[in-house]
Amino acid sequence: MNKLFFIALLFMIFSCSQKDRDSEVAEKGISHDRKFDLNITDTIVVDSGDDFIMLGNNSSSPSSISGDLKYFYSYDHVRDRIDEVDLDQMQLKGRIRLEENGPNGTGARIGYISSCGNGNMLINDSDDHIKLFDPSGEKLYALQLDNKNLKGAILEGNEAISTKGVMYDEDTYYSYYHNIEGAKEPLGIAKLNVSTGQFDKTPIPELGRIKAFSVSLNQNGNKMSVGNSFYFQLVGDKILMSNSAINELFVYQVEKEAVSHVSYKSQFTPNQQIEPEKKRTKDLEEFNTLYLEMLNSVSFQKPVFDAKRQHFYRFSIASQDGKVIRVITVFDRDFKQIGENLIQDFIPNISHANDGKIHWKTAIGDELAFIRGEVAEKR
Repeated sequence: MNKLFFIALLFMIFSCSQKDRDSEVAEKGISHDRKFDLNITDTIVVDSGDDFIMLGNNSSSPSSISGDLKYFYSYDHVRDRIDEVDLDQMQLKGRIRLEENGPNGTGARIGYISSCGNGNMLINDSDDHIKLFDPSGEKLYALQLDNKNLKGAILEGNEAISTKGVMYDEDTYYSYYHNIEGAKEPLGIAKLNVSTGQFDKTPIPELGRIKAFSVSLNQNGNKMSVGNSFYFQLVGDKILMSNSAINELFVYQVEKEAVSHVSYKSQFTPNQQIEPEKKRTKDLEEFNTLYLEMLNSVSFQKPVFDAKRQHFYRFSIASQDGKVIRVITVFDRDFKQIGENLIQDFIPNISHANDGKIHWKTAIGDELAFIRGEVAEKR
């Protein structure tokens, strides 16, 4: 079970009464006419001067990008600090020193950081608190996300608010609330005023479709559910929600409090994963077979916004007749699919994109580096 649990963690789901809900389901003017290609150009190691930025063997350590795409932040769990990298110069510029305990304590296990502007940072561990820190490492506040500390909407017994949300402004935190059992599927939008504790819920039942693409194991009293990634990101005044199982996008317009749901069609891959024939099993071998069959059928990455070109880039990968299919899909700023093309290079989990250049965080030895690629339209 220990080996299985370690493997499954890599694919664990990061799971997440509106008054005037504006919900629509649409196919968003899909076009395949324009063709885009991806070329990996180089790998650059960040210049850390006399210091160094440690990633070790875990290049997936918590990280964040500033809203203006000028700074990259990476958490160093060994020295308990956050390193600040100037992305224009590719140099280490500063650091936020942290402490686990005390009045400015972060908690025992940091699993998420998010740049909030003015140098402030959300730094959350595995408990049900959100914590905001200033650039000196001073804790500005900590708020526990439960019915005792919030007012307004009520969390039902099977519900919890994800601590992997975003600060929309200095007082407003947006995240998703989710089922705490089984596949931990997202249930809707959670809005919190961190000053007053006011909590509002916007149910989005369609988000729960991701639950169908999960498998549970119950072996010798040990229970585990694995499934797909759920992506929650703030782009301008919109919150984008998508997942790795279904070719779709949910868009929440913050100011209008309106939700739209866009379905897309691919000419190269299935538009959703294969649903497991069985959702529950007691057999480890069957569990692995069901999960891998589902996962290998298709997997969609999150869309990443290129502010200069006003495009979103998304990569997907599928297995068909023993062949691996790699696809880049490009959307415009209004989420219309404008192009889709097969590509040779595929690297999961984009860090950020700007002016057609895509960056992936990686490690060279123990040092932070970025693999860089360029998206070019074929003429």
